[in-house]
Amino acid sequence: MRLCDCGGKLESQRLFKHEDKRLGLPGVRIMLYNAVTLERCALCKRVESVTVSDLEGLIAAVAVSRVLHPAKLNGGEILFLRKALELTGKELAALLEANEQTVSRWENDVDPIGPQSEKLLRRLVGDRLSDRAPCIDFNAEMVYALQINTINVRPLHFDFTLIEDKEGMANQAEEGWKQGAVRKTG
Repeated sequence: MRLCDCGGKLESQRLFKHEDKRLGLPGVRIMLYNAVTLERCALCKRVESVTVSDLEGLIAAVAVSRVLHPAKLNGGEILFLRKALELTGKELAALLEANEQTVSRWENDVDPIGPQSEKLLRRLVGDRLSDRAPCIDFNAEMVYALQINTINVRPLHFDFTLIEDKEGMANQAEEGWKQGAVRKTG
């Protein structure tokens, strides 16, 4: 049994619904269902920890879902996608046949990403991350057919539900993060 600094017992609670603001995807609201465990002291009520199940899978699901949405990518989203791919700016620049300074300008909203580079980045994200997000339907043709909307339609709202097996694991092809509604908010 774990104890809080005050001496109270720490109790775990699975939250049905939780808004996650820690993913680093600016302007996009992420609602998680059946996926967050809160550890709170029974005595002082202090929250000791918030744990997201299958965080790597969630990041992949959010990234793949975002690249399938037709809104133009902004700098914060490009940065999020690069980090989701676990690439440095230099590595992403090489894959997109751009230079590192150009990627930095995109990520800092100094210059917008060009249409060819944006489609290539979207394809790269889907190709590399869709295996970690098996409940998100992705194929390259979806990116090629995408009509990117350059009119600002912020903010976006994504709902994700964690689909688990009987043992509470999300590791089978039909299990993992399933995207629910995607809609504009505000």
